[in-house]
Amino acid sequence: MRKSVLVTRPLIQAREFAAEIEKKGFIPLIQPLLQIEPIALSYHNIKKPDALLVTSIHGLGNTPPPQDWLEIPVFTVGMTTAKTVSQAGFRIVYAGHSDIAEIIPFIREKMRQNAHILYLRGDTIKQDMTPILYDFEITEKITYAAKSIDEIEVKILDSFDEIGFLTLFSERSGHILKNLIQKYSLFSHLQSIKLLCLSRAVLESVEELGWQSYHVAGSPSTQSMIETLERIKDE
Repeated sequence: MRKSVLVTRPLIQAREFAAEIEKKGFIPLIQPLLQIEPIALSYHNIKKPDALLVTSIHGLGNTPPPQDWLEIPVFTVGMTTAKTVSQAGFRIVYAGHSDIAEIIPFIREKMRQNAHILYLRGDTIKQDMTPILYDFEITEKITYAAKSIDEIEVKILDSFDEIGFLTLFSERSGHILKNLIQKYSLFSHLQSIKLLCLSRAVLESVEELGWQSYHVAGSPSTQSMIETLERIKDE
């Protein structure tokens, strides 16, 4: 059985995921499909908000927050993002485990109506938060850009025959992957690869490509991806 797993997350997240699945006996191969580029943010030009909304580990960027901001609540998506925010010094952190919909009730429960929320996000987003949080004052600041990767590393191409599993975490990454598979004429390899996706929407971006089999994590979380990977390895 092939135990090599192609991990397609941005580099920092890919390394963390690779370390976890390596403990389970898999051989991780890392090929990011997105490259994260921080965008400088000047906190001094921003009115201090009542709360922050951070949906990615990259959301805080590489600029340390002002000391007097560290007591304001921060709402995050994902436990890894929550950990990153806590390590930056924020003391009040509310985390949704899976997706952004899970954190909305926390915001409504913890914050007064019309509170000012600063949303730190990437240059592209799947969902506009302004209409969802219509009863709050939302300010958005872009703190990172996610650039598409247009080449597969030579060492990954040389190892494609060894890949037994491919993990995919976003629809955008799925579209990038599809283009790269076509560019490098890799379609025949997919018949021996089990595809594992974070959600049904992610799967739909590449479902038709002719995989050995395809699977969706039980919930949109890293832990569920790992658990599902373990489950399907002997199927």
